[in-house]
Amino acid sequence: MRAVPIQADLTDRDSLAALMARVGEEFGGLDILVNNAGVLPVAERAERLGWDAWDATFGLNLSAPWYLACRAKELMGERGGVIVNNASTAAYFPSRGLVAYNVSKSALIMLTRVLALEWARAGVRVVGVAPGKIETDLVQPILRWTEKHQLPVNPQGRIGADHEVADLVAFLVSDRAAYLTGITVPIDGGELLTAGSEPGR
Repeated sequence: MRAVPIQADLTDRDSLAALMARVGEEFGGLDILVNNAGVLPVAERAERLGWDAWDATFGLNLSAPWYLACRAKELMGERGGVIVNNASTAAYFPSRGLVAYNVSKSALIMLTRVLALEWARAGVRVVGVAPGKIETDLVQPILRWTEKHQLPVNPQGRIGADHEVADLVAFLVSDRAAYLTGITVPIDGGELLTAGSEPGR
């Protein structure tokens, strides 16, 4: 097995194109794409959000995965492959101050479904994961806010580990999941079971 580190700016169209061209040059094709990059912007009410902030969030959370998926399908060729999009439980319920994040992640789930439908006969499976509160740098602001307001994390009462999400992705790209496409799997300790309910209920 050979690994090749390639630096890319996923908010830049030319950089995205160069990334996929390099993948083709180095490996001659592609079997698996995991769209894992994303941004959680600083909380801001919808009416105060500027165009640049909106575009930046959608660029990384939605436009880049769309473009990379399309180029990945080309590299997969007739043998097909698997594409995994990293969404969020925030796609399923609104959060004050995170309109661009919520909407971009909801749209990513729909992108997953549309691409799965269009590419099923080409042998390309497109699936997603929707992590809840996972112990990562990206989620730290949310964890601090949850602790400050003494809110329950989720029914399991714990934060998820990054390797738990990685294990789910490993299953989804494996042959054991060959009959799965178009779905997005929440991995959230049961958070979505209580989304929208009053704290403590």
